[in-house]
Amino acid sequence: MVSGFPANYWINRYTVLDISRQLRDKKRSFTELSDIYGFSSPSYFSCYVQKYLGVSPSDFRV
Repeated sequence: MVSGFPANYWINRYTVLDISRQLRDKKRSFTELSDIYGFSSPSYFSCYVQKYLGVSPSDFRV
């Protein structure tokens, strides 16, 4: 069945859900998470989180 959404929609949706789950676990640093998800830098990871979750990674963990 065709969903009507482009592939990047589903990739981002899964990634955002997984990142939010990982951010709840405070054992991993933001640098480690950015490496796990293949971001080029922790700052790009932070921008991605800000864009899709609406808050910075630090604020998400509070």
